[in-house]
Amino acid sequence: MIIGLQKSLLSLSEYECLSLIFSIIDRVRPGGRVIVPANTYEYLSYKKEGAELLLQIKGLHIEQPLMRRKGYVIGISQ
Repeated sequence: MIIGLQKSLLSLSEYECLSLIFSIIDRVRPGGRVIVPANTYEYLSYKKEGAELLLQIKGLHIEQPLMRRKGYVIGISQ
């Protein structure tokens, strides 16, 4: 699942943004991946580190993107 919400996040408060991201992550099945591109995590207070923390809070394992795919945070549901 790719979380690409850059235009949707512009008018939301930080709380609403996090709530939306959590609700999307909850839909991922075991073994599924969540990909958060840079244009989405740039709207979070802590940027890339914040996106990684959100995925870890929801129990996803953080995976390093391939060298040609920098600018993404990838989490794998277990």
